[in-house]
Amino acid sequence: MQLVFWTQVVANKLDKDVDNFGEGIELLFIKNYTVFKNCGKHVQHLIDVWKLGVSKKIINYLMNVCKLQFPSICTRPVVMFSSETLATNDIYHTIPFHQDAKSMQGSDNAIVVWFPLQNTAEDLGPLQIIPKSHKKGVIAKEINEFGFGFVDDSLYNIKEVKSLTCNLGDIVFFDSKLIHGSGNNTSSLIRWSCQYRYNDLLDTNFIQRGYPHPYLYRPMTEEEMK
Repeated sequence: MQLVFWTQVVANKLDKDVDNFGEGIELLFIKNYTVFKNCGKHVQHLIDVWKLGVSKKIINYLMNVCKLQFPSICTRPVVMFSSETLATNDIYHTIPFHQDAKSMQGSDNAIVVWFPLQNTAEDLGPLQIIPKSHKKGVIAKEINEFGFGFVDDSLYNIKEVKSLTCNLGDIVFFDSKLIHGSGNNTSSLIRWSCQYRYNDLLDTNFIQRGYPHPYLYRPMTEEEMK
């Protein structure tokens, strides 16, 4: 993933002004934000990222432990790179508590798979969850402009929040209705993570609702590309 960004750091002749990758990606963000965004989009489509989402170990766990009878990928992989220095809005580095189920509109037993791409201690802003909150059902009232189904803070107890510090190689499986968010990255490093979302095509409720698929894929206009 870093190679995607670094290739453009070099192409934009910024590599001579930095000492490491972190400085390079920050300078690319400042000097050529359009190219930075394009790199961010391409890392979502790396072949290895897609292969991981359909690996036998993950699919077997979804079926044998999570009990999805007919797993289906809900949307493309989501690769996150969280840092205050690489964000035009706070939500891009510290996502408030939300439920993925609100935007997915998928099966009742839909699962999110999340894992860090480095050891993630508290200072890197690990995934934060509210244990057992999925049992409340979908309580997010609307989807905001960023595509998140935020949960009003009056609907959960902040004292119940648990930070999931993780090591590289750890994988977290959770119900799409679980209330979760990003911890605050107070370090000088970028927190990299990846997530996948899965529906069950044999879920009765999903079948009765006609398999809604709320994601729109289309070419961008020239104005949107700017």
